[in-house]
Amino acid sequence: EMLIGVFPGEKRTGGYRIEITKIEEDLAKNQLNVYFRETGPPPGSMVVQMLTQPYHIVKLKRVDFPVVFLPVLSK
Repeated sequence: EMLIGVFPGEKRTGGYRIEITKIEEDLAKNQLNVYFRETGPPPGSMVVQMLTQPYHIVKLKRVDFPVVFLPVLSK
C-alpha cells in the first residue's frame, strides 16, 4: 500500500479546501495521475480568521510509477 497526499500550503483564513478527485494509472506513459481540485471561500463569505493548512490524503495499492499531480479546473 501507499499514501498519496496533496497539501496546498498555509492559508490566512478558513474556507479553503483541497480534494483528490481521481487517481488513475496511465500505462501509456508509465505514470500515476493524481487529479485534485482546490477551492477557496466565496467572495464576501464569513470565514475564521486564523492560519489553516488544508490537505487530503488517500491510501491505495502500491504502484511503482512516478506520481504526477494534475489540477482539475473549476468551471
